[in-house]
Amino acid sequence: GGRDLAVDPGSAPGELNLARTNELLRRDRLDEAQALAAVASPRLAPAGNAKLLYNLANYRLRQARQHISSGDIDGARALVNLSKGEYRTALRLSPDDWDIKYNLDVARQIALDPL
Repeated sequence: GGRDLAVDPGSAPGELNLARTNELLRRDRLDEAQALAAVASPRLAPAGNAKLLYNLANYRLRQARQHISSGDIDGARALVNLSKGEYRTALRLSPDDWDIKYNLDVARQIALDPL
């Protein structure tokens, strides 16, 4: 219904916390999403943790693109590096996930070093 409903991360199932984290990212509330992810992570199976990290990394890559557009190369570089770390961890948890492999490859190809 488009309404924002809070979730008690301590008692909610891991999958609900994952869905809530995704909704917070969709609403550009990264700090809250990260805090919820930290609580949700231990309650998720490896595949759920991989999804959580994949979604956080995707968000960071989108933010990096915005930083590049505004000329903030240092900010973009930091976000790309964080996303690569999250993709690598997600790939360790779900080594056969083609989407993670692809996005990690894309993140690796982003060249932000000055000429």
